[in-house]
Amino acid sequence: MPLLIWNDEYNLGVSPIDEQHQGLLSLVNRLHEALAVGESRSHLGEIFEALKKYVQEHFHAEEELMHQSQFPGRQEHLQAHAGFCEKVDQLFLQFLHSASFLIGIELMRFLREWIEQHLQEADQAYILHLKAQQGAVSA
Repeated sequence: MPLLIWNDEYNLGVSPIDEQHQGLLSLVNRLHEALAVGESRSHLGEIFEALKKYVQEHFHAEEELMHQSQFPGRQEHLQAHAGFCEKVDQLFLQFLHSASFLIGIELMRFLREWIEQHLQEADQAYILHLKAQQGAVSA
């Protein structure tokens, strides 16, 4: 059973961003399923690789939207993205140098908190700004 299910709370109304966020939920659910059957260690390598790809594509897309809309909270948002990358890199290094299954649990907890806090708060802020900018242009 999935840990996270896509719902209206996550929906920002910007298709490419929503699709990328759905991909992140899918990664968390894959990790959750692997943990549930005691196989997180064998799946962590591919999950980290998928997460690195997600970060490159998704953060670039978000940062481009923030730049285009001149989002005033852009620097703070970029710092949050940098913090996310640092934490993922830290966990990946632990994965490479340790056989502990706890890394999978910590990664899942971190990603779940990111989804609940960043997607629903920080991303909502720049999307509201983006939509207001688009409304001003089309008015």
